[in-house]
Amino acid sequence: MRARLSVFVVLVVAIGVLALVDRSSPVSRTVAAVRPVGPEIPHRGAVGSTWYCAAGSAPASTHASNELVIANPTGNRISAQVTAVTSKAAPPATVAIAARSTVLVPSVADASDIVELSRPGAVVSHRLVAGNLGDEAPCASAGSAQVYFPAAATQTTLGADAQLWLFNPFPSDASLDVTVVTSGGIRTPSALSGMVVPGSSTTMVDLGKIEQRRDQFALSVVTRSGLIVAEISQASGTPAGLELVPGLQRTATRLVFADGESGTGLAERYVVFNPSAQNASVLLAVVPYNAAASELSEPFELDVPGRSFVTTDMEHQTRVIQGQPHWVRVESTNGVGIVAERLAGATATGNPYGVGSGSATSLGQSASSDTWFAPWADHSAASTSSVIIANPSVDTIAEARVTSFGAGKKSTGAGTLKAEIGPGHSAAVDLGAAGTDPRGLIITSSSPVVVERRVLFAGGEDFSVIAAVPAAPLFVLPAMSHTTKPGG
Repeated sequence: MRARLSVFVVLVVAIGVLALVDRSSPVSRTVAAVRPVGPEIPHRGAVGSTWYCAAGSAPASTHASNELVIANPTGNRISAQVTAVTSKAAPPATVAIAARSTVLVPSVADASDIVELSRPGAVVSHRLVAGNLGDEAPCASAGSAQVYFPAAATQTTLGADAQLWLFNPFPSDASLDVTVVTSGGIRTPSALSGMVVPGSSTTMVDLGKIEQRRDQFALSVVTRSGLIVAEISQASGTPAGLELVPGLQRTATRLVFADGESGTGLAERYVVFNPSAQNASVLLAVVPYNAAASELSEPFELDVPGRSFVTTDMEHQTRVIQGQPHWVRVESTNGVGIVAERLAGATATGNPYGVGSGSATSLGQSASSDTWFAPWADHSAASTSSVIIANPSVDTIAEARVTSFGAGKKSTGAGTLKAEIGPGHSAAVDLGAAGTDPRGLIITSSSPVVVERRVLFAGGEDFSVIAAVPAAPLFVLPAMSHTTKPGG
């Protein structure tokens, strides 16, 4: 696995007290009102925080188990009330999370979970594991009246199957419609029209019975009343893999994928979904790590009609340098909101990731931040990770720090990893093996960045790309029109 790609990464020993955010010398920039498409860490002044984890299992063929991961990077002990919800909510269990520590909490089979924290600052994710396959995703930090999924598959002849989890953690009932978008059109199945999810309950929809033998379709979940949290658990057959896909709670006009690569034995596809009735004019730019402006290719111009999606296969594009890591910018130039998803698969040995098989999915981030958090407690101690950091700025160098914490202490020995990332560039920082003790990660930067974590499973049978969770305040992504070419 290649690490510290095209960037000067220095290993230093961490000293002093672990600081969550150093804002004593903030970079001069404008903070705009921006909301992420996924979860966020609230301001420190918040009383507490609540997280909602929808998917309680994966398709039956996988026999997947579900586990919560709670990472507390703060200097305070936090108490968590964990409530498992099936057709009704079970009595809550109390879990203590010491300062600068991460805990693993097994979940009840086929249950969604509510995690109520006594203090803000911690991040909650959950993971599905089935043998040597698995995936992890941050839980939602709020409910929503609409949820979007750009990509799902139920091609059962190839081993693909999917479940849609509709979680209502609130007391009042939620009424909703699920619209299925295929290449042939849109429809709202009668079973999913005006569907009621009672308060404090969760419902699983077998998508293989709703949309049979489809290798690509999109979903819109819109409530008539109430709020919902939704996720898809997806099993892939060719290549084999397990994916956990959080629903996107809003559309955006600018998105960034920090991680990306295609090449021999590594497939990569981007799906841009437009859930509105208006047509969207979209640019999709592939930006190689540390590339000079003169080396950048023109972005793909995509016309995405209303209530439809467009897919772009990277390995089939001559303008994409194969075998070279890149990050991706997506922008709707006419102001119509979109969502997007990256699908990656290891199709043969000898691929750049060094795994024999596996599949992963990631979702475009709609905002940048100078502080990101992530649990770091992989299912196998021998799994290896990299933090991928993209700097979307057009004129500012980002000086990033990656610090781990665990067992009440800051990282020791290996210390804090540093990366200097030029404007429009990206970097991969090698974290090494997960180890046996659960830990967490704090990624801080002198200017706003976008962060993901890539996990290569021990044994090389699967991999994951996991979004880090940004802390407020959040910053608007710069427009592509600020430069003659993206990343310049």
